[in-house]
Amino acid sequence: IMAAPVVSWLDSNDQTLSSWDAGTIDAGSASNAMTVKIANATGSSTMQNVKLVTKDNSGGMNIALVKGQWVKVSTNSGVTWTPIGSDSTGTTPVECDITDIAGGTNDVVQLKIDVPADAAAGQVNFLTRVRYSYV
Repeated sequence: IMAAPVVSWLDSNDQTLSSWDAGTIDAGSASNAMTVKIANATGSSTMQNVKLVTKDNSGGMNIALVKGQWVKVSTNSGVTWTPIGSDSTGTTPVECDITDIAGGTNDVVQLKIDVPADAAAGQVNFLTRVRYSYV
């Protein structure tokens, strides 16, 4: 029996990421894209049906960044961007599918934040989560 996946978020230099500081983003603008490797430890089961989503810091979907799907994911080097978060009511997740990740491998995605012109000023804290199943 394979071990459960052990997931790590890595930057482009293979350093562990514990947070994402996108800096100051003016309303009506987007952040720079950040390249992220979602890695699964060697000897772990394959992560299947892998999806990315955003949540508020309580694990809910009740902030404008989540409900407005401000965070975008690219799985193809920025050619196309998929919004993630929730529907406008904050009840149904809006996720981005990424490839299965076998043990000892990773998948590379890019993340950016696209702030709408009518966004309120202030710091926004949120979670970016990876969801998956395994056998």
